[in-house]
Formats: sequence, structure tokens, C-alpha cells
Amino acid sequence: MNTPSTRSSTDSQTTPLKIVKLGGSLLGLPDCVERLTNVLSTQSNAVVVVGGGRAADRVRRWDESGLFSSHEAHWMAIAAMSFNSLQLAESSDRFQLVTSREECANITCQQMTPVLDVMSLLRTNAAFSTIPESWDVTSDSICVFIAREWNADLCLLKSVDPGPDPAKHLDHFFCDAAGSPGRFDWINLRSDTLKSHVVRLNLDGSNIQKTGYGETDVGDNGQT
Repeated sequence: MNTPSTRSSTDSQTTPLKIVKLGGSLLGLPDCVERLTNVLSTQSNAVVVVGGGRAADRVRRWDESGLFSSHEAHWMAIAAMSFNSLQLAESSDRFQLVTSREECANITCQQMTPVLDVMSLLRTNAAFSTIPESWDVTSDSICVFIAREWNADLCLLKSVDPGPDPAKHLDHFFCDAAGSPGRFDWINLRSDTLKSHVVRLNLDGSNIQKTGYGETDVGDNGQT
């Protein structure tokens, strides 16, 4: 996960990638693509990653019944992310499924939005081999791993505001995945009025705080 203090001077001359993580449950919104498009219109060099949503929840229930090993459940949940990414990519001509950072750059140059096939990326890139195979690691932490490896910024699209305790809406491994203090954006995509909250990651234990100064209007979802 990127911070101004860790970005190199070369990076500062160009706009960094931004990993925009769409919660899988948000795909159930009838106007999900429209809401996502509203957010993406305010983001530069965005790469969308989609969470596992209901499919991953079903894998978790199966795993709790002892049907799979931790390894099998881990990769089935990631497969759910890739399935949802494909679903999103096929929903609009503005999206294109990609499997690597290089493909992200190519698609962005074509004025399209890349949607990352996470399973393909993780299977073929040794840099992500240290991601634990545990339910402590969900799509949020996986996005942090990717943002950190790619020196990218991060924006989480959630179903709720961060509130006074954002950590309760994140998985247990989120701080460990980040690896260093930083900050990221948080947008409640279900809200009628979109606001971007800046969330600061202090990393003393699991200290994740919403900053008091970080709310900015992103737009609205056309609601009255």
C-alpha cells in the first residue's frame, strides 16, 4: 500500500495505479455498474479488483463443515473473486479482464478500466506466495498485498461507512498485509451520496483510524 513517504521521486512524476476494491456483495445492487462508474470517473489509473461475495461465503460454510483443506478453501475463495471479476468485465464495454500489471497499463492507455483476474495473478507471481491460506485473509488483505507489491494506492468500496472503528469491517490480517503505516480511501458504495473517507493505518497492534479531516465528496448515485 502506497504512501507519500514511500513513493519514489520517479513515481511522483506520474500518476500511480490505484487498486479499487469492489466488495463482492455490491454486485447485488441493481445499479452497481453505474455506481462504480461514478467512482471511477474520479479515480486516475484505476484497476478494479472484485471480492468473492456470496460465492466466497458459500465456500466458507463448506469449509466449516470440514469438506475442504485450508489450501483448497483458500483457492476456491480466490476463484470466486475471479468469477465475479469476469462477471463485472462482461457487464460493460468499458471494462477489460486482465491478469498482470503490464496488461493493466495497456488497457488504461486504451481509455478502458482493467478488471483484475486475481487468481491468475497470484498463481503466476511468486511475490504473492507468502499470502497465508486462512480465513484471516480475505479479498481486502489480498488487495493490500497487490497494492504494496505494485506501489499502488488503494480504495475500498464497501457497504458501510468506516465509522469510528474501521477495523471491525476489515479482516484480521489487514495490518500485517500492509506492512507499514499508510492511508487508504474508503467509500460506502451503497450510500446515496458518495463520500471518500481517508483512513489512516497506524499499525500499533491493529490500530486503524478514520481521520477527522478526510471526508471529500465523490458525487452522488442519482438518488433523491
